Amino acid sequence: MFPLPVEALDHKRVLFIGIVEADSRKAYFVAGVAEWSGAQLRVRYDPVLPAVEPKGTSLAWEGFDPRALPQLLTPKAWQRVRPLVHEVVACVVAWLPAPIPSALVISNAFFGLAGNRDTGEVFLMLGDPSTIRVLSERPDLDSAT
Repeated sequence: MFPLPVEALDHKRVLFIGIVEADSRKAYFVAGVAEWSGAQLRVRYDPVLPAVEPKGTSLAWEGFDPRALPQLLTPKAWQRVRPLVHEVVACVVAWLPAPIPSALVISNAFFGLAGNRDTGEVFLMLGDPSTIRVLSERPDLDSAT
């Protein structure tokens, strides 16, 4: 089922994770309804704010399984993001031209991050389960803020 092509996300609730290239240590999290125009993805997360329009290509906007988040986010970040995941069908991670107003902002949220400049894809690295346990037992080692 996953990854979901961007057109399958149209009119579905997603967790959008945005990263601004100028400061890739900060991640912006919003939950909202995806809209696919055939050329651009938009995520409407607040009725009074403009929709988020990520950079990249349709390949970069594929949806991934929300059940992967505990292995992609540090434990402290996962605790903060978990309430946003309610009723989302998929997660999308993409580069942004600018920060998202009123988003949940977390620094150092991921175990690792890489990108493909040609497609605009963002790749999140899985964390080692033993590292997750160590960080949970030693919150002073988990720098997500």
